[in-house]
Amino acid sequence: MQGPDTNRASLDEIRANLESQQPLRLRVLNYRKDGTQYWSELSIRPLIDASGRCTHLISVQRDVTDQQRNEQELQRLNQRLARRLQRLTALRSDRPYRQSWSEERVIERIRLGSGSYFDPRVVAAFLEMLSPSIATD
Repeated sequence: MQGPDTNRASLDEIRANLESQQPLRLRVLNYRKDGTQYWSELSIRPLIDASGRCTHLISVQRDVTDQQRNEQELQRLNQRLARRLQRLTALRSDRPYRQSWSEERVIERIRLGSGSYFDPRVVAAFLEMLSPSIATD
């Protein structure tokens, strides 16, 4: 079921793909009968007969609420890590009376926080975004 926060563009995409008999796979926010929200991964594939006519549709819907929530949390943690990196990097330039921190030292400080402050997977993903060579060093 759809509700007030269901993305209308996703519904239009579903409609357009059904009309053009094209397969489709997307995530959409849906609602249960009791009104609670859940994220659904929807796959629809038309079955075309020899004459090119769509005779049936195969549709599979999978609840991906936990996965969506985890991805949003990972994004939030990455943003938090980026803010901390900015603060650490600012230590290099904003305080000339202090020892300047090299990029390597900043990266090392992030790695030291891995496991205690940050999920090591988040740290590795963040470092990979900065530079693929940093994450593997």
